[in-house]
Amino acid sequence: MTDARVLLEMLARRRDAYGRMLVAAPADAELRRGLLAEVERIDRAIDPVRERWDDVRAALDPSQVGRIEELVEETRGILAELVRREEQRLRSASELGPILARRGARAAYGP
Repeated sequence: MTDARVLLEMLARRRDAYGRMLVAAPADAELRRGLLAEVERIDRAIDPVRERWDDVRAALDPSQVGRIEELVEETRGILAELVRREEQRLRSASELGPILARRGARAAYGP
């Protein structure tokens, strides 16, 4: 796949899938798995382009290269936000664990 239009479409679909993960409820594991599977399919399809990026880039119009770089940066921003949220969720869970354990211990000994 070296058609710039197809590559741009796939990169936009990848960005959009990650974007949908931002708005998906954290508890909606099925939706998240489906979106990750979609991203994996797209990644496999564009891997050959990544491997030959220097050659592909040289054959593209500068405006196409610019748009590709924009999509990649937008995707990186979304991924950074997803990572930040996941780290916050894990931090909250680890902080909540000892509190729940103390409540459980107190409940075991009565009101």
